[in-house]
Amino acid sequence: KRPGERGATMIRECQMTLGELERATGSARIKQGQSSVVAACYGPLGSYGTKEAEKQPRGCTINVTIKQSEANVSVLQLNASYEQRIKRILDRQIRKKEYEQKTINIIIQIIENDGSIEAVMVNAVTLALMDANISIVSPFLGITLTREGALDPEAAEEATSAGQVTMVMDPISTAIVSMEPSMTNPFVKTYWLSNTKLIDMARMTIPTLHAMIRRVMEHEFV
Repeated sequence: KRPGERGATMIRECQMTLGELERATGSARIKQGQSSVVAACYGPLGSYGTKEAEKQPRGCTINVTIKQSEANVSVLQLNASYEQRIKRILDRQIRKKEYEQKTINIIIQIIENDGSIEAVMVNAVTLALMDANISIVSPFLGITLTREGALDPEAAEEATSAGQVTMVMDPISTAIVSMEPSMTNPFVKTYWLSNTKLIDMARMTIPTLHAMIRRVMEHEFV
C-alpha cells in the first residue's frame, strides 16, 4: 500500500497560489503533499538606452537558479542538474523571439522536498510565467512516475523504487515536451520511451493538473 492509502494513479493533494512575491514580475507557490516550492519570474529585463542595448547579447537569455536551505554538496550538484533541465524546457517553450536582447530570470526556492520535486518545480515555474504574462508556445506540466507505476511518488517511495521519470507534457495536445529519468536513481531512457503504459498514465493525469491551474488563473483574474 502507498502512503496515505493512495491508489497507484492518484496524485497527492495539491495547493496552488499566485503572487507569492510582490517584487517578482510573476510568482507562484505549489504544495503537493509535503513537497513545497515557490517559483519567481523576473523579467523580461533589458537595457533600453542605445549604448546599453548594444552591449546586450543577441536573442533572449534565460537563467534558472534553484535555492534550498541547508543544502549539502550533493544536493547543490543535484539542483544544478535540475537547473539545466528546466532551462532546456524554457528555451523551447518561451517565445524567445519576442524578447530580443532581454533576460528572463527564474528563481526557484525549494521549501520542502518530499518526492516528485522536479515535477513540482516545473509546474510552479509554469504558473509563475503565466502570472508574469510571459509568452509561451504552450503550457507545460510535469508528473513524476516510478518504474513500478506509481504516480507522484513521495520521497520514501522514490528511495525504494527501481527508478523514476519526470514527464513534462503539453496538457492540451498531451505531446511530450521533456522526459528525464531520475538522477538519484536513474533507469535507461529508452525504457521509459518504450513504456506506453506509463506514458498513458501521465497523459491521463496532466489534464487534471491543467484544470487546477486554470481554476487558479480564472480565480485570480476574475
